[in-house]
Amino acid sequence: MNREAIEKLLSELGFSGKGLDIVADAVELHKEGMSMMELYRLMGRTRSLGTCTVSNKLHGAISRAWERRTEAMEQLFDVYLLCRPPRNRAFLLRVKRHLKEKAPASAATDPSAKKKD
Repeated sequence: MNREAIEKLLSELGFSGKGLDIVADAVELHKEGMSMMELYRLMGRTRSLGTCTVSNKLHGAISRAWERRTEAMEQLFDVYLLCRPPRNRAFLLRVKRHLKEKAPASAATDPSAKKKD
């Protein structure tokens, strides 16, 4: 996935600074079928952090963005009116699904994405 598209979406969802950076890394590094513990270990190695710290930092960033109550967050999560933010895995999977759904549409309108003859 395109880092620029990930960061743009996360910014619209209310992420900023280090929170945006760690969540963007998580979205980029998470692969289908990967457990969250595997993701936390991978991110922990690249950031010199323990798995629990990575988990807590992700959850903190998601919680702060959730509390900003952006219009984009309300549109992305149907159950936004609930008082608690989603768990890390649920959040990552929803963001990744949204980016995947959006990718074919943007590729069709992007002139640089067209095949060269």
